[in-house]
Amino acid sequence: VSRNFRYPQEAYDNLDTGMVFIVFSVDGNGNITNLTTHTEGNPIPSLEDEAKRLFSSLPHMQPGETSGKPVETRFSMQMNFKLYGR
Repeated sequence: VSRNFRYPQEAYDNLDTGMVFIVFSVDGNGNITNLTTHTEGNPIPSLEDEAKRLFSSLPHMQPGETSGKPVETRFSMQMNFKLYGR
């Protein structure tokens, strides 16, 4: 994720920072599905869009298993967008 991360220019220009919460599933085939984001406090669309772009571009993943069979698995993560030295 860190290699492909780009701070959105609009957010950089506006000094936008914040926490973006990401929720997604990895289906039984290892594909990312049901990707949603929201920001803490006021919505900051450019930060949410960057989080979606990053997580949508993740490589094929190994699905979770139950009793040896692949199953859909939900994940939730957060990304903290900060500007240092500005």
